[in-house]
Amino acid sequence: MDKTPNYQVFIGPVLKTAIDANTPLSRRQLCEGAATILSLTQEARKEQISSGTPRYISNAGWAATYLKEAGCLETPRRSTWQVTPRGRELYRECGDSINTETLARFPEFEEFRTRKGTRSRRNEAAELENMTLEKLSPDELLGIVIDENRRSIQNDLLLRLRKYNPYEFEHVCIDLLLAMGYGGGDEEFAELTKKSRDKGIDGIIKQDKLGLSKVYIQAKRWNNHVTEKTVRDFLGALAAEKVSNGVIITTDEFDDKAKLLAANHNIALIDGHRLVELMVKFRVGIEAKRTVEILRIDEDYFEME
Repeated sequence: MDKTPNYQVFIGPVLKTAIDANTPLSRRQLCEGAATILSLTQEARKEQISSGTPRYISNAGWAATYLKEAGCLETPRRSTWQVTPRGRELYRECGDSINTETLARFPEFEEFRTRKGTRSRRNEAAELENMTLEKLSPDELLGIVIDENRRSIQNDLLLRLRKYNPYEFEHVCIDLLLAMGYGGGDEEFAELTKKSRDKGIDGIIKQDKLGLSKVYIQAKRWNNHVTEKTVRDFLGALAAEKVSNGVIITTDEFDDKAKLLAANHNIALIDGHRLVELMVKFRVGIEAKRTVEILRIDEDYFEME
């Protein structure tokens, strides 16, 4: 498999791994065994969830947890898992087709789902690739919430920037580049050019105290594509200053010819979507409304002998 399946697909392989071993295994061994049964490629094993954990480790881990809550796996001692007679019988009957609805036949699992609030609830707005919430692990659900919040904030940012006047937008561009580390993040190294003599250059950031190295900025608060002509005019302005480093930032997009011309010179292009992504990443015009502590098991601790 070139893509990590959802955790329900891991339930059967995790159980089979425990059955085949016929001896207690570590959680990691269960996960790796299931991944091998599913023929996960190295590319699939590199996929990560929002926390940075490999997706297959997370999904296989949740599969093991659900099997344990259903009485199909047990932990005879710390950091070890092994199959129970119930688990063997269930696999003989259902094989790799086991899922949470299969486990629902066991009262212990139903009690666990009710207790944890993980009983099936359909929410069309949260479906991902036609997968309902019940097919997603808690880590995947958290990732969806985080991603949706980020997308919403980025959309709102772009709408707001497009309503700014050009001068205000130039300030935003300077603040972003400073936040990204240009000019050492020092406001004294950045300046906006005066309109009467900007010659197509809206701002300058000095990379060193003597100003021997500079980054020239053009800010386009536009609602239409930036064309090749704009890039060519900017190159002319840079040539007049006898410099070659520059960045053009817009609230819209660059057409293909503009991208090609910039790629052939030392010009960085930041379109509207990339702009708001960077603003969120470097917290420009963004604040954390609430910080939530997400807990997870320290697997290194429980893998100790």
